[in-house]
Amino acid sequence: MSQDNAVKKIMVQFSFSHHKSVPEAVKKIQPKIGFESINSRVERKNVTAGECIIEPTANCSAEHMLKEIEAAGFELVDAVYEIRVDAKDPRNVKYLVLAKNIGGTKQLPPGRGYPMVRFVFAQHGIAAPSDDFKSKRNALCHAMESMYKNILWRVRAFNNPFRLNGVEMPGRSLSINLEVRTPLFKDDGTPEGVWLKDENGQRTVKLFNHAEHMLHVTGDTAYVAEAKNSTTVR
Repeated sequence: MSQDNAVKKIMVQFSFSHHKSVPEAVKKIQPKIGFESINSRVERKNVTAGECIIEPTANCSAEHMLKEIEAAGFELVDAVYEIRVDAKDPRNVKYLVLAKNIGGTKQLPPGRGYPMVRFVFAQHGIAAPSDDFKSKRNALCHAMESMYKNILWRVRAFNNPFRLNGVEMPGRSLSINLEVRTPLFKDDGTPEGVWLKDENGQRTVKLFNHAEHMLHVTGDTAYVAEAKNSTTVR
């Protein structure tokens, strides 16, 4: 594959319903609500659009993700999280309009928000993390693994243009989104699942959560495959 079409960056984003799911090792950044200048809006609309390579796929395990990303020649260069605004919450709608009208704000609106955690990986040849970040990288990699171990996700992925400091460059960037977290086990170690009920509302059979798909990441793409040994009905 030519360098003009090679993947230079992989971005993995986790969405959670509660901040307690975010590991302490990950740094929080301050969101900027409604900040977007006229110039940046024009630039955003003029950039080359990305391509969806994984349609939303539920009950997906990401068990091998970090090992596969590292085996493909990428290293972690950034890890942050921020509180994203739930635009579907009516309490946030007027606030978001106001924020845009006044040129932006750092104050979160009164409605619901959710943590979004982002891990960024770069090719070894272009990665330039600080010495301080290198000293924290092992802890952050362990934190990332803890976020998807024994968890199922709804996965989406995109093949995007590669941009460096906002400028489109030769190469591509993969964006992998993991949403709708579904644990395989409870805190006490017992399997999570749902009960089927009969016509009288009595429990009959418990269906345990299980992976139907497996996320894979190679050096040039991401894809999902059918998970092996996925039948775990008890």
